[in-house]
Order: sequence, then structure tokens, then C-alpha cells
Amino acid sequence: MSKVVAIEIKGTMNGFSVMGPTAATWKPVEGRGASIFGIDGNTHSIDTDFTSATNAIKNVTIRKATLLQSYNTFPVALGVSINCLPCNEVVDTGDKYTFTTIPNTAVNTPSVLFEAGESQSQASEWRKNYAR
Repeated sequence: MSKVVAIEIKGTMNGFSVMGPTAATWKPVEGRGASIFGIDGNTHSIDTDFTSATNAIKNVTIRKATLLQSYNTFPVALGVSINCLPCNEVVDTGDKYTFTTIPNTAVNTPSVLFEAGESQSQASEWRKNYAR
């Protein structure tokens, strides 16, 4: 299954200063995470069991994650962490991020953030480290 998710994070430099990293936290609306995978939790029928679908998603293994585009309107680089992907970029302060964005720049070149190998052990390792 392949899915494209568009995420827009808005904020101000003052807001980031006051609230820190939580000023730019994004997640699906509570209870709607399954809809990213095409499962509509508001549709109640004999064929739709939202709880079962949600539990199935918890057992999903990400095989590949590609950043298609990023656009940073801030005058500073922004580090982005995605809790289900490894943080492989390290900055001079020692902080680690899944990827970083360049100040006041749009990047339209796709970048692979994560790609699992074909072995079963890599899938098990991903579940151990990132599955929630």
C-alpha cells in the first residue's frame, strides 16, 4: 500500500521561542489516524470494524518513506523528527532529526528518509524500535 500525506506546520518564531518543540507538533486528529490508510472510522456497517482496523495499523511495517517536497518559510533551519522513522541526521548541537529543512527554501527533489531491506530481521527491528 502506498500513501501520500500532506502535512503543514504553522507557527511563529516567537511561538517556537515560548513553547519550544511542542509549538510545531503535528499528529492526526484523535481517532482519525486510520483514515490516512483509507479506513473511514465514521462509516458504521457490518463490514467496517474501526477498532480492528486501528489495531491492524499498529502492526504495519513501514518499508519506505520518501519526502516528496519541503518548504521552509522560517529564517532558520528546522529539524523535523518523525517518531516512527529513524533520526539519522545529527546537527552540531548533537540533536538528531529525521530530516532538516533549509531556511526560506523550497526543495522539490524527493529524498528517501527510510527504506527497509528485504530481510525479516529488519522488519522485526523496526517494530521493536518504532511501532507504537
